[in-house]
Amino acid sequence: MAKVMKRLEDCFENEEERKYFQFLRSESEDEKLIRRIKQEAFENQTKYRCCTQNVVYALQRHLEIGNKDLFKATSALSGGMIGKGTHICGALVGGLTILGLVFGRADFLEPGSPREGGPSNFTRTREVGDELYQQFKETFGSVICQEIQKRHFGWCPYPIDHSDPYHEELYQSGEIFDILSTYASQVVMKAAELTAWIILREWHKEKGS
Repeated sequence: MAKVMKRLEDCFENEEERKYFQFLRSESEDEKLIRRIKQEAFENQTKYRCCTQNVVYALQRHLEIGNKDLFKATSALSGGMIGKGTHICGALVGGLTILGLVFGRADFLEPGSPREGGPSNFTRTREVGDELYQQFKETFGSVICQEIQKRHFGWCPYPIDHSDPYHEELYQSGEIFDILSTYASQVVMKAAELTAWIILREWHKEKGS
């Protein structure tokens, strides 16, 4: 006999489904926008890789900022800087890049720091950039690509160690990139989310809303 559904609670398979339904009904415009940014970043990282570009692209597209030149310029910044793994996470770099695009100085002769005393677009970008940096570090325990990998996987899938037969086997089959992307997609999604919240908050301040 089919299940009889007489109350709203009866219409869901489980509690998680019910909560998601209620969230979608009550989410704000900012929350809706953030959800779309996160989904875009996650899906593109899964399909196309390059964590920096995927953060940049999702934020550019949904916040309607910048152009393809910026997207192109970030091509070499993923994988802990040109795939070295030993430097800052490319997803965080993508977020910082977008903050610079939105809030940064456009000319050396702009008034204020660092050329002269006082607040400026330069100092504002440093402030929101530091906020993103600290939130990202708190979330993942590090800002360094290899350290983030090791904390999650227990080892570093990337960069490739071609002297290791097992690592080389995973590389030749392509499985190593799929392994890495299972978590990189989460990192990219979170970096895009954190960056977007900062930008939206600052925009609301500017508008007095």
